[in-house]
Amino acid sequence: MQQWHEFLQIHQQAVFTLNRLALAPAGRQLRDLLGDATFTAHSLFRQVARMLHGLPRHGEGDKAAEDAAEDFSYVRQSGVRN
Repeated sequence: MQQWHEFLQIHQQAVFTLNRLALAPAGRQLRDLLGDATFTAHSLFRQVARMLHGLPRHGEGDKAAEDAAEDFSYVRQSGVRN
């Protein structure tokens, strides 16, 4: 339970910091990325992984790029490497 609470606090701090950065004058690109929707650290990380692999924000892209973005996202978040 203690570890779950610590992770929750880390996540909440990350979301707060992202919102603060998005509201800063230089945060236009981050605001565009976040849009009007709510987000979690996981969903934001997946969006960034998709962008890094040249995939569209919505819909599907090239299968190889989709797989690469998913692998990148999984490895970075879990620390597991193939």
